[in-house]
Amino acid sequence: MGCGPGTAVRQARREGAASAIGIDPSDYDFAVFRLTTEISRQTFPIMLDVDNPRFRQGLERLYAIARAIYLRKIGRGGEGFFDFPVYLGASVEAGNTWQQRGDFGWGGARKDLSLFLGLDTPIGPLYLGSGYDQSGNNSFFMFLGRTF
Repeated sequence: MGCGPGTAVRQARREGAASAIGIDPSDYDFAVFRLTTEISRQTFPIMLDVDNPRFRQGLERLYAIARAIYLRKIGRGGEGFFDFPVYLGASVEAGNTWQQRGDFGWGGARKDLSLFLGLDTPIGPLYLGSGYDQSGNNSFFMFLGRTF
């Protein structure tokens, strides 16, 4: 399940296309879960029990996420190998899952903030940063490659 701009539009189109050809979108989703679970069995020791009713109930919860990211180019880099742009950035995120639609609201959302340094390296973007949540917890992170 994707989150972000256009997700609701893609979901509505997907459901419309599925019903037009007589496929239940949820049944299709679970067929994909079963197939990818079988494929991942070769690598990962933990398997999803996609036929367990609790698994389906968990996926049917209401969820929402919002994210705002700001990047500012602060340098062009150095000579030779280190000749790539450098960015300073921040993100603000809010989201959660709710059991009932009536529980949905800003007050129940978890709010987080991150500050990071981004480098546009020859092997893809590299992000180094720190994240903070509303409870005062923090973490450090490193991403190499595109995020979604």
